[in-house]
Amino acid sequence: MAFRHGKLGALLAGSFACKILSWAVEDAVDLDDSTNTSSGGHKERTAGCDGIDFTIEAQWDAAAGPYNATGPNMTPGSILSTVNMSVDGTTTNAYNCASTIIEKASIKMVVKNTITWTITGHSQGAFTRPTL
Repeated sequence: MAFRHGKLGALLAGSFACKILSWAVEDAVDLDDSTNTSSGGHKERTAGCDGIDFTIEAQWDAAAGPYNATGPNMTPGSILSTVNMSVDGTTTNAYNCASTIIEKASIKMVVKNTITWTITGHSQGAFTRPTL
């Protein structure tokens, strides 16, 4: 049995390859309550819309910070096209989002460490999941 190692992961924001520490995805579907009088006293649900919520953590690159237009350009409220979160460095074995919206950014500065930033965002519209 072969396991995947995080060192092969990658993130592309448009055509910009981000130097990240980690990314995390919550892949979920809305569940609509469809309980009715014939449910026999049990809850019923119907799958609704799907989407992913993601978090990206990276070190602040002096040449391409999180808000830099020539870098990832992940200002809260911005809409990014083509975000790719790969498990093995390829664009096919990845979460591929045609459009995303950035919800928030957190910056952490520690005197004896590098400055890190964390971005939270959400897919908008269609996306694909890793295939392997």
